[in-house]
Amino acid sequence: MTPSPPAPVPVPTRRRRLVIGSAAAVTALATAAGVGFAVFGGEDRALTLEVTSPYGYAAGVSWSSPDDGYVDHEHGSGNPMRASVELPWRTTIQVDSAEGAVSVGAMAVHGEAIGCRILRGDVVLAEKSSGIGADCIVTIRRAFGAGRTD
Repeated sequence: MTPSPPAPVPVPTRRRRLVIGSAAAVTALATAAGVGFAVFGGEDRALTLEVTSPYGYAAGVSWSSPDDGYVDHEHGSGNPMRASVELPWRTTIQVDSAEGAVSVGAMAVHGEAIGCRILRGDVVLAEKSSGIGADCIVTIRRAFGAGRTD
């Protein structure tokens, strides 16, 4: 009698975790690498996070920043077969941290095109589009430059 082959390992079906998890992993690496500098005094430190799609919906949107310990702020179901976040989606956050990175990730519905952007004012700091999911990340240093020395 020949032994039966091992049972196949189940593959996760929730791609949202891949998109959002990759954004969180890159954010954590940027922090661990010590991306840091002095903070400008009194400077407007607002970043705008955007998600768009010609389809008009996303399965899920998530963002994180160093100011709250990289907690995932999630919107939607994350199920790629269910449209649960109306697009365009946009939020503006204030960033007080002197180091780390800000990220936004989105999961497409039915493989439709989806994109994300991170802006400071009218300047696009990060932009990405895909047919499955998109994740954008920007370091605090890239967003705000080196701090003052005076």
